[in-house]
Amino acid sequence: MAYFDRQWGWGPPIENINDAMRGILSRERDGMDRYNWAMGLARYHALEFGQHSAVSIMDPIYIGKLLESDEVNIFHEPRVFEMIARYCLLNANEKDKVMHEMVKSLRLPLIRPQYIIDEIEPAVRPNGKCRELLKEAYRWHLVPEEREKMRLDSPVRTRPRNPYIRIISVGSHDMETCNILELYDTKEKEWNRMKDIEIDRTHTSSIMVDCRVMIVGGKVDGKPSGRVQCYDVITATMLEEEPLLTPRYNASLVTMGFGFATVLYVLGGRNEDGCLDSVEKWDPDNREWLYGKEMEFKREEFGVVAWDNRLWVAGGRCGDVWFETLEMFKPKKNKWKFRADMNQPRPYCKMVVAGYNFYAMGGYTEGEGERNLFTLERYDPYEDKWTLLANMNICSGPISVGAIGDKIIVFDGKPDENGQSRAEYFVDSNYKWLNFDPFKHHRANASIITIPYFMNRMRLAKR
Repeated sequence: MAYFDRQWGWGPPIENINDAMRGILSRERDGMDRYNWAMGLARYHALEFGQHSAVSIMDPIYIGKLLESDEVNIFHEPRVFEMIARYCLLNANEKDKVMHEMVKSLRLPLIRPQYIIDEIEPAVRPNGKCRELLKEAYRWHLVPEEREKMRLDSPVRTRPRNPYIRIISVGSHDMETCNILELYDTKEKEWNRMKDIEIDRTHTSSIMVDCRVMIVGGKVDGKPSGRVQCYDVITATMLEEEPLLTPRYNASLVTMGFGFATVLYVLGGRNEDGCLDSVEKWDPDNREWLYGKEMEFKREEFGVVAWDNRLWVAGGRCGDVWFETLEMFKPKKNKWKFRADMNQPRPYCKMVVAGYNFYAMGGYTEGEGERNLFTLERYDPYEDKWTLLANMNICSGPISVGAIGDKIIVFDGKPDENGQSRAEYFVDSNYKWLNFDPFKHHRANASIITIPYFMNRMRLAKR
């Protein structure tokens, strides 16, 4: 199998940023085609672009047009404010003139209130026009019943960004398909099977950590495994990491932090003694696993997300006990706390963060004659409340779930009567499910990994 280079974006960031800067600054001379191309480069490498020394001499209108785009490759909205604050600091003499032009490109209502109060309000309050934007953000948080009207009045500022990213699917409950790696391009709208990776077990859990796919635990010949493999998507090589302290399968993975400060958590699952409540976290500096604070309940096949510097765990099961409970963990306090229960128990629960909230879906009904759950629930962390939304159209077997911006994507656990995979996506503001491109090679309970902006190149092998 020959290796090939698959371009991730437009080449090395520094060269691209310089090209983008020249294209934007020479709009009058070189025309709109080059300008539009340069703005595309700047959106793709937005964080690096914001650190460029020449940004300070650019017209704030261009910066505003750049930052108001849905396709800006920034997943954390406060990062956008940091770019605005830096620009205003470099243009201190014209701060009052440029502040509103910049801040109106910010998705203020989608930023948590405490950050607005502590960081944003002190910087923008002296500007009268910016105060109106602050009022809009506070009204979004304090009067949730007006959010639908606000979505109509301010569709851009209340809509999560939808940046250009790619998706990896890996793993399965089936030994025949557990080593398949597929890649989806949101621009090309197509799945491509890449080089198969060497996985000798089923029921693994996978997640992206610092440009690498971590494949954790699993089941070999019916026994739990503590094996941890690391697939480097830059070099297309599989590496071995230190094994888990407790072998397990059906565990849930989540990361917190950014870049080299990313912390990987492995929660719950099952071993030969039954379900687990133990938590392990990966220490990237010493390359070792450490035990964390145990969850309140032993669980497997549950959902977990990281949101607002906290871990949120919901659903799952332990033997015949099926959970609807939600637990929240604050790393700084090293303490788990119960929050509002879901509307129904959910073994095989899946959770994703999409936009301002996070969502739980999938699973089975309780009692005799287990049936698939087609329901979708949204949790509002500020109100501590779950709300049932539009039912899914597909849900047979353990589903696979991911998110792009505010889109929730679900891949069915079983093929249809023609043996074809099925997939659909949900956008909360539209309140309906629409068809999405399914896997080319069907798998149940695959891990769905989204590739963020800093993945600049990818080197994989074609079959």
